[in-house]
Amino acid sequence: MAWIDLSIPLDDTTPVWPGDPPIRIERLHDMATGAVANLSVVSICAHSGTHIDAPLHFIKDGLAIDQVPLEVFTGRCRIVDCGDADWITADLMHTFHPQPGERLLFKTRNSEGWGRPVFNEEAVAFDPSGAAALRDAGVRLVGIDYLSAGNYRRWGAEVHQIILGAGIPILESLDLSGVGPGEYDLMCVPLLIPGAEGAPARALVRPVS
Repeated sequence: MAWIDLSIPLDDTTPVWPGDPPIRIERLHDMATGAVANLSVVSICAHSGTHIDAPLHFIKDGLAIDQVPLEVFTGRCRIVDCGDADWITADLMHTFHPQPGERLLFKTRNSEGWGRPVFNEEAVAFDPSGAAALRDAGVRLVGIDYLSAGNYRRWGAEVHQIILGAGIPILESLDLSGVGPGEYDLMCVPLLIPGAEGAPARALVRPVS
């Protein structure tokens, strides 16, 4: 089975969290203007595009991205569809029956909005009860299809503190528009940035045969 790329393309139209610097990709040397080779410079926040939040992002003594075992990010995962829900709550979570040690990726209507350059302040996200349900279930990895597991207007910090405080990394800015619910193999590796609270990543899945 072919791998399916869940990553968000990076360019100067990719939405970023309000206040974060824009993504910049500059062609430093260009063969079209006589250079011997093409060479680009990329400037990106650790939490723009598809990326992983390590516990250190909101937990003072939490693990940095290079301290999280790579096995957390690669292996069997399950994608669940939240339908038209505005919030991922504990009640909704319980319908998915999250399991200890599970990698759980949440598909919402956010996935249909990728390609728009404007940041979505009303993106679907976890509320504190949904975050607590993930913590209590003991999942291994959480994924969601927008820039943050927490909403811009409400509960953003609290949601991160609950999930990351349980030592659960968060894989954010996934494009799940091309996949349905079910079991998949996940391959995802963050950039190796020692001591960082997060890092850009490439995330791919393939259906379990």
